[in-house]
Amino acid sequence: MTKARVLVAEGDRLALTALGKGLREKGYTVYEATDGEEAARLCSQYRPDLAILEVRLTGMDGIEAARRLREETATPFMMISESDDCRTVVEAARVGALCYLLKPVDAERLAPSIEAALHRAAELQKLRDAENHLNTALESNRLTSTAIGLIMERYCLTREAAFEMLRSQARSQRRKLAEIAGDLVQAAETINGVRS
Repeated sequence: MTKARVLVAEGDRLALTALGKGLREKGYTVYEATDGEEAARLCSQYRPDLAILEVRLTGMDGIEAARRLREETATPFMMISESDDCRTVVEAARVGALCYLLKPVDAERLAPSIEAALHRAAELQKLRDAENHLNTALESNRLTSTAIGLIMERYCLTREAAFEMLRSQARSQRRKLAEIAGDLVQAAETINGVRS
């Protein structure tokens, strides 16, 4: 089994080196950053499977780096910190941290959390993909229903006859039904805009 590519952002260089070495020994590909800017740059460049961000990074802190990762790269991340301050934990969760671990951490203790976070990230991606698919299907159905209504009105047809006319047009052009429906709805909207 191929291990994941992991970015570790830790302000303490000694801790970063030790953690990076330990994770490499466990089979992970590790990218190391000492501040938030470097973490964001490395995530954009290498697209790791997971980022592990210390909350108190210099320059751009871990929370801000997490926001940037989420917006620019969609890299899933987990947070590590010396603090169990409730506000910090809530803020980490709010920006999308898959988990929040208290330091000290080492590769041995971190590896199960990495695997759990990767599994959770994969589940969340499947949910996002399903949502996108559903939204596309709903939009397609909306366009098709609107196009059928336009055909029914224009040609005084039943719903079934209008649908068959639309489907026949799609077949003859070798295009998807939703594409033909979208073109028809757009044409109707353009004509209505000209009349206004």
